[in-house]
Amino acid sequence: MSNESETEYTKSIEIQEKLVIEENRIELTNDLAKSYWGKGIVLDKLGKIKEAIEFYDKAIELWEETLQRGEVQNLPNMAIVLGIRSDTHRKAGNTDSAEKDMQRLYQLLEVTKQHKEIEHLGSYIQTEIDERS
Repeated sequence: MSNESETEYTKSIEIQEKLVIEENRIELTNDLAKSYWGKGIVLDKLGKIKEAIEFYDKAIELWEETLQRGEVQNLPNMAIVLGIRSDTHRKAGNTDSAEKDMQRLYQLLEVTKQHKEIEHLGSYIQTEIDERS
């Protein structure tokens, strides 16, 4: 990963933020969240841990918003980023924050168990939990 990758994600995010935030194109929220996630990964690889966590935070916040709107299709991506952020927090020595991410994964798993129509999404969340247990 390079600074060039970071620059490309920054450009992509600027365009997507304008569409999602300024023009209220909420149907593009998942794309913006994925770009935040991607930039977080690049920053993590570049050793910019604190900045990486900030971008993981942004992705998760957007997916939390979609979940509040009743959109559940993004749960697998949200679970993956929660797992990655938990690992990154551990790397940074933030064990309390890492544990909070794991608790949120367990909460999401419970949500899937309570609703038959999204029960199948629980397997994605369980995979993230298993990888960190």
